[in-house]
Amino acid sequence: MDNSDAISARCRLWHERRTEPDQACDPGPDRRCQGRERQAGPDVASTRSLAWISAAMKDGVKLALSCLYFVATRTQRIVLRMLGVAVPLPLVILYYHGISADSRHSFARQMSSLARWAKVVPADFRTSTALSSPTVAITFDDAFVSTFDYALPQLSARKFPCTIFVPCGNLGRRPGWPMENEAGCDEVVVTAARLRQQSLDPLVVLGSHGVTHPRFTEISSETARAELSDSRDIISGITGTDVRLFAFPYGDHDCGLIRVCQEVGYTHVFTIEPEPVDPQADAFVRGRVSVNPGDGRLVFFLKASGAYAWLVPISRLKRRNRASREDYVPYPEVI
Repeated sequence: MDNSDAISARCRLWHERRTEPDQACDPGPDRRCQGRERQAGPDVASTRSLAWISAAMKDGVKLALSCLYFVATRTQRIVLRMLGVAVPLPLVILYYHGISADSRHSFARQMSSLARWAKVVPADFRTSTALSSPTVAITFDDAFVSTFDYALPQLSARKFPCTIFVPCGNLGRRPGWPMENEAGCDEVVVTAARLRQQSLDPLVVLGSHGVTHPRFTEISSETARAELSDSRDIISGITGTDVRLFAFPYGDHDCGLIRVCQEVGYTHVFTIEPEPVDPQADAFVRGRVSVNPGDGRLVFFLKASGAYAWLVPISRLKRRNRASREDYVPYPEVI
């Protein structure tokens, strides 16, 4: 059995495991694309209108508070500089999912904006000197075909590096996990052949997003370790590259999972808490801020500037409330 046959067999084994009770990785069409099956009914329009109004109000509050946070931190930095105290700028890591054909021009606009005022670096960027100019990293979750078709050409044209986190048990398939919105229901994960081809690009780093894209705190510790270890091996077997980076699906993690990531050989893991990164500290866990091509110019600028960092305590509180273990600790002290 050659290497490709061994990899295929390993992926088939993972698909067979989906019938195990702790996997919950094949949710079926009713859960995978939540809401599509419930589009009929007299109350749907009013419910969606209320949901849209609620989301718009929430986004407006976030934008206002982020503007205040940006002004406050910028003023603080100016005052300290006048007093002779140097305040280094953070690294802000962005994460996208798919980039649809309809949104590719908006994505291009965002990349052109970054080219004007920020330096774009890899997600595992580390430096021994303090950052003196805005610095951003770009990542993509789920390795959708649309990312390869519409996002990577824009990045390549600007010589921007990026990291793509791959759910390797779904290569060439539609998402086999519950989607949090309908936008991704028509997406397809890239094939192994295209993944292998893209791995030759020095600007693209491939990381793991697990084998089956589970909520890691909802599966057994043995299954979680297998997901973390086997996904590294599968992607490495396909691409011939060392897989050192991992992003938690849904941002779902705890201290024990972080320790396992260290034990199986990852050098950095990524969450979805919008915490700016100190690249001098080189912490094992790195936060990221969610962006999408539909973000307006001001929203995108604030996100890429780290102005959504005030949301970190709220994000951690939500994660703590979701935790089922009594001894849950929101963040490890050892990293």
